[in-house]
Amino acid sequence: MNKIIEIKNLYVAYDDNLVLENINLDIYEKDFIAILGPNGGGKSTLLKALLGLLQIKTGSIKIYGKRPNESRNLFGYVPQENKFDWQFPISVIDVILSGRLKFKKNFNFFYSKNDFEIAEELLKKFGLLDWKNKHISELSGGQKKRVFICRALATESDILLLDEPTAELDAHIENCIYDFLKELNSKKTIILVTHDIGIISGYVSKVCCLNKKLFYHHSGKITGEMLQNAYHCPVDLIAHGNLPHRVLGDH
Repeated sequence: MNKIIEIKNLYVAYDDNLVLENINLDIYEKDFIAILGPNGGGKSTLLKALLGLLQIKTGSIKIYGKRPNESRNLFGYVPQENKFDWQFPISVIDVILSGRLKFKKNFNFFYSKNDFEIAEELLKKFGLLDWKNKHISELSGGQKKRVFICRALATESDILLLDEPTAELDAHIENCIYDFLKELNSKKTIILVTHDIGIISGYVSKVCCLNKKLFYHHSGKITGEMLQNAYHCPVDLIAHGNLPHRVLGDH
């Protein structure tokens, strides 16, 4: 497989607070990587660094040999939180179609028939077709999450960065999304931030545990040692909610 992302000796800090420390990671074409770790461990920061949205303290990131700020069109991105004006007058299908903007040469454009077909196929795949003409604010939190996953997929990018894409979704939809991502993985590289330890082991090919430092496993197997290194305590279950993790024994 071809190496497409190379992270070397990466340090990222917010002011004087070091968030990522000496991160080294090679990512290859068609990898499906899960990144686990406690809240505040730097998972979202790593994705933003890949997108060139943060200033690197030291070290380097290369994507197909280029710097992140030269490679953003290669990514489809679903952030953990969307800083979106929910009152902005835009329909569900228009949100998804905005993922097609990178194919337009200027702002004097019309969406093509192919653009609409791609958007509607994604809406159908994620059970949202009946909502396509609704205002985005009319959707539930889980439905909005699915819309922004669709938008990322509409970019037809080589690499997908997904930050907690199944948060707020019920188990059935969650499984459907992971099944779809597994299917996409035959064509795309996927980097997934998640707490869903129980489900991802059946889908991903490699696992990283991140808590400022990176603990990397070259398979989809999640070991207790990896989790203990990342969480600094024996971990029984990673869960959403007010507590970032539940633990056994002394904490």
